[in-house]
Amino acid sequence: MLGVRPTPAPAPARGGVQGAARGADQSAPPARVEAPPAVTLGLRAESLRLSLRVLPTVVIVPDGPSYLAAIESWRPSGRFPVLIDDGTRESRHHIALFVAAFKPERVVSWAAQAPGRVDALALRGPELESRLMRAVARAWGAADTAEPLEGLKAVWGSAYTPTGLVVTFPNDTAWTAALAIAAGRGQPLAVVPAPASSRAAAMPLTEALTLDAAVRRAAERTGYTFAGLGDQLDALTLAATAPARVTVQAEDPLQPQMGAPFDPRPGEPLALTDLLGRDLPARAQSRWAWAGQVSGSAARGAYTAMCGLFLTPADAWLFEGYAQGFGNGVYSMAQSHAVLQSAKFPVSGAWVPTDATTATWARTAFDGVHAGLLLVNSSGQATTFDLRPRLGNASDMPVLRRPAAAYVIHSFSAANPHDGSTLAGRLLRRGAYAYVGSVHEPLLAGFVPSHVLVQRMLVGMPLAAATRFDGPRAAPWRVHVQADPLVVMPPPGATAGRAQGPVPLSGAVQLDQSMRDALRQGRIAEGVRLLGLIGRDADAVRYAQALLDQPPPPTPPTPPPAPAAPPAPAPAGPIPADVAAELLGPAMRQGAWPVLLACVEAHSAQRTAAEFPDALDALWHLAWVHRATLTDAQAHALARSYRPGQALRDAEDLASWLRAAGKAPLARAALLNAQPAISSEADRRRLAALLDPSQP
Repeated sequence: MLGVRPTPAPAPARGGVQGAARGADQSAPPARVEAPPAVTLGLRAESLRLSLRVLPTVVIVPDGPSYLAAIESWRPSGRFPVLIDDGTRESRHHIALFVAAFKPERVVSWAAQAPGRVDALALRGPELESRLMRAVARAWGAADTAEPLEGLKAVWGSAYTPTGLVVTFPNDTAWTAALAIAAGRGQPLAVVPAPASSRAAAMPLTEALTLDAAVRRAAERTGYTFAGLGDQLDALTLAATAPARVTVQAEDPLQPQMGAPFDPRPGEPLALTDLLGRDLPARAQSRWAWAGQVSGSAARGAYTAMCGLFLTPADAWLFEGYAQGFGNGVYSMAQSHAVLQSAKFPVSGAWVPTDATTATWARTAFDGVHAGLLLVNSSGQATTFDLRPRLGNASDMPVLRRPAAAYVIHSFSAANPHDGSTLAGRLLRRGAYAYVGSVHEPLLAGFVPSHVLVQRMLVGMPLAAATRFDGPRAAPWRVHVQADPLVVMPPPGATAGRAQGPVPLSGAVQLDQSMRDALRQGRIAEGVRLLGLIGRDADAVRYAQALLDQPPPPTPPTPPPAPAAPPAPAPAGPIPADVAAELLGPAMRQGAWPVLLACVEAHSAQRTAAEFPDALDALWHLAWVHRATLTDAQAHALARSYRPGQALRDAEDLASWLRAAGKAPLARAALLNAQPAISSEADRRRLAALLDPSQP
């Protein structure tokens, strides 16, 4: 019926029943052991995901009105990913990542035409809620009614009960995520007032309690039960811009629960997603839903939602940042590795236990990460993580070759997921669709060990539940879930069935044909852009490499530069600047070092840093990988490509590689080229010492 499987009964716990009393009647049927609410929730969500048919087409739209119209054309018998190309390098990078992982048969573009266009950001709160819920109802084939939720209930009948509630704010760009998650997961959607601090770095607890009360009122309006875990609504998605941190003051009406050291001191924060979905500010603070947050631009909200709905991790990447025996070995990544191996869940890359050196990180991360699940143990601050001998920073976070979910055991990394200078913010910008990390110092024991998280997810728990403690340790704390809370990690092969046929969007344009037309007509930059969007990065890189392989035109000989001279200005290359701009993404995702360097040169490092800073990070990652074979021309190009805010760091790295190759004069020139970009007195002194080692 409607492609919806009935909500499954709780599954029996694995391993059977322990400790039957001796002498008990052996002929009696075994006692039924119900699965914990977290496992039941995951089974409910996964049952729905697997029952809804998926059309093998990705639809790319240019704006919010087209996105809304495309989502409401979904049906249980056929839904499809919808992504927004807003013209930014980030949105196009995310689309390319998604397409590569989803592997569609077709990628099409489509735009809604008047009079059906609706600008969601122009609607007031009640109007927005009604319009979005109408779209959700239409996506389930319900007739238009004055009360869309009642229409949905009529369609669902007794075959389906929603797993959770989705909440957004008026005028919030993340409405795109709210709509897709509500429609894709079959959940009611509510619009509640935005807190005054929604754009701030932290939210006062008083505002968080007001938000929580509004969420509970919205849950009450649905008519579904949510008194506690195991009821009907067990998941809560906040699809809105809001701080991840909630600051607690001495006078606030939130009673400490766990005792020192797990009670926040006045002025210290808790995680918003560990406060919402509880009975607050009651003494018990018991949880009624596991919460997650999705935020960002309309394009990023759509990307995050589509990844959670249509993709699941198929392999894992691990990094061990702790010394052997640290934390009594409970948090050792070796345990996660063993659990994954036992489950025959692939681990990608070369995992090196207990060796948190700068070189080990670079060897495992700098050539790009293809895995769908990242597990990292580390320590540090919001923007740095501890390596030896030098701290890593946000720019060192790996470039993702596929969309990924990340679980990062590290203090402060999720203090501000909206800020690209933080570890969470950088990885989300790179294409992570889920990030779990701490908003403050949580203490090591404040995290669920990564191997426990893996075990839980492999038996069906969704991400937001798998990251939380039960029992006495279940009080609000500092671990934040920046994700659709129902992200799952099923065994390999558990995928939704593919439907056949075109998407029900009149006027959709096949992008592969658009690409061919553009290249045939000499619109090379457009053709290369479309190659990236349809998942043909390798073809785009081959085209660029062919340009680079052409013999250069003859030039008159020039004298070699003086030993201490800065690198020469960039010569005109074989790749036109407009084409180079479109090749940055494909070259980055393919790890094509010569092509990426040539494209940054042609587009200019300054413009690349402004438009697509992750490509500049990727350039320096790949430079490390190829440091032993740098040509003089490549060294000159790198010296023209220092990153804003870390020119000295880049120059120091480049100089060390050149000195190791016996090119001391060129190393000195690389350092000199950093001088104009250095502003701090400490960096100037450091540069002077590097240029003249005899000085103290």
